[in-house]
Amino acid sequence: MGNRVQFDDVHEAAMHLNEVRISYWTSHTVFSYSWWFLLISTAGAFLLWIKLVDRKRLLEISLFGSLVLTLIMLLDMIGGELQLWDYPTMVLPWGPRNVCVDIIMTVIYMLIYQYAVRWSTFILALLVMSFLFSFVFEPIAVWLKVYFPFVWQHYYSIPGYLLIGILMKRVLHIFLRFQHSGKAANR
Repeated sequence: MGNRVQFDDVHEAAMHLNEVRISYWTSHTVFSYSWWFLLISTAGAFLLWIKLVDRKRLLEISLFGSLVLTLIMLLDMIGGELQLWDYPTMVLPWGPRNVCVDIIMTVIYMLIYQYAVRWSTFILALLVMSFLFSFVFEPIAVWLKVYFPFVWQHYYSIPGYLLIGILMKRVLHIFLRFQHSGKAANR
């Protein structure tokens, strides 16, 4: 059967990768301009969201954001593991690929969800956001050494950004309809 890889080999490679990642992070990343940019941008996005969020819809908007963040982090993890892209600058050397970028994106999705209530407006806003993310923010992230696409092209992201918002809004509306049907049945 040839040379079979054992779980111990995988564990040993993961331990080595962890050592290399921490060494890279401590010598090239932490406290760099890009590192500070990520940290401050994430805090700023979160503070902006706190200031702007519609408190009457806080749970609904937060649930939408949680769904979006979960999907973004999953897709980010898959893309990173498949070496489609990676993040040379991360606030922490381990954990989600770049949780800061994922949080900033989620804040923008939540603000679009909050302000673009009608589906047509929501999709138009997502389309504008998708083009901005793909052709403005992704190249800036590459320039800042926050993001590095290996085989990924910026325009590949457009349908993904659109589908994340549309799918998660649809899922949330299913949850809300299910919740309201339960309230009606309990009366």
